[in-house]
Amino acid sequence: MPITCKQMRTQGILDEFIKLYYQSSQIGALFAKANIDLSHFPEFGKLKIKDWWQNVCTELGNGVAGTDGMDRLIKGAADDYPGNEKFNPLKPEKSNPNNRENNGGNISINLPETYQPDDVIKILDKVQNIALTTGAAIAINIGFQASTHLSLTIQNFKSQEEVTQLAKEIEQKLTEDGHQCNVQIEPYNFRDYYTDPLTAEGPDGQRFALDQIRASTPVKDVARGIMNTYSDDIWPSRDGQKTQAV
Repeated sequence: MPITCKQMRTQGILDEFIKLYYQSSQIGALFAKANIDLSHFPEFGKLKIKDWWQNVCTELGNGVAGTDGMDRLIKGAADDYPGNEKFNPLKPEKSNPNNRENNGGNISINLPETYQPDDVIKILDKVQNIALTTGAAIAINIGFQASTHLSLTIQNFKSQEEVTQLAKEIEQKLTEDGHQCNVQIEPYNFRDYYTDPLTAEGPDGQRFALDQIRASTPVKDVARGIMNTYSDDIWPSRDGQKTQAV
């Protein structure tokens, strides 16, 4: 029997959605995975996130996405968060590490110059729009050094040929926009997912609650994110320079 809106509320599942899905990109990918049209619900960003999800719960309970709309949404969330106990009862079998389908790929985009944040956002929007038109779910990691590096984890593709075609299209579109870029397909050895929320402690004892961390995120990037919240003088080192995350 499909789960009801009342069960969503009383079992804490709705609260879990509110806590974990609060950005338009996350929600867009989740609803696409569940094959639910977002036009059934108020425009995202017009309401407080709690009120928006309350509306979604009510409308799904009314059957706007079919009798199993709520179940499909929970299964999609369980696929993102395999270890989450609230989503676990409806976790799809493919979320088991031993049963995951190799239905995606990793695409590496290297831009030989360092871009300003606003320019990076424009490039990300371009890449995301290209990917979403194919029906793919996408996660993007960004790295900066002497160049700008984007690492894309693509899911929901049926074949490696589709991944190859997407990589070619991304390279073509970015080149047409005047960006020098090198686009390559990397090995796809696991299905990326969000880890359960983490707790970290800074050098002053302050604790940080970390969510929306992809399993593919290097630990040093998590550490660097925490370090960047502090001023340089809190990080002692022999030569007076800020300690680096390694």
